[in-house]
Amino acid sequence: RRGSTPTAVTGPLCDRTTQTPVGRYLYLEASTGFQAGHRAVFVGPRMVATAGNRVMKFWYHMFGVSIGCLSVVAVSQQETNVLWKMCGDQGFEWREATLRNMPGINDGTFEIQLVGERGDG
Repeated sequence: RRGSTPTAVTGPLCDRTTQTPVGRYLYLEASTGFQAGHRAVFVGPRMVATAGNRVMKFWYHMFGVSIGCLSVVAVSQQETNVLWKMCGDQGFEWREATLRNMPGINDGTFEIQLVGERGDG
């Protein structure tokens, strides 16, 4: 998405990185047209786990009465692990999350999934 979200006063005015209407971000519309519990899943590319510290940093913006949960999930051939989960209205601002020493990412391949779920507001 570029610029603000289509529903007024429910999401960011612009992306976090460029802080301009030209930048892009992913978003899940929670205001209209969806029921509580509806989910959207962004599936990242398959990656090969390497030895050493694993760190994932990202920014999120969760504002509005219908905000549900945002989760970061690691999926490997052996298991699926929720690495991080945030639920509910977090205020009208971008917030940074940092994940370290992520369980479920061992030798082999894995993918990261971002799962957004609509709340019941």
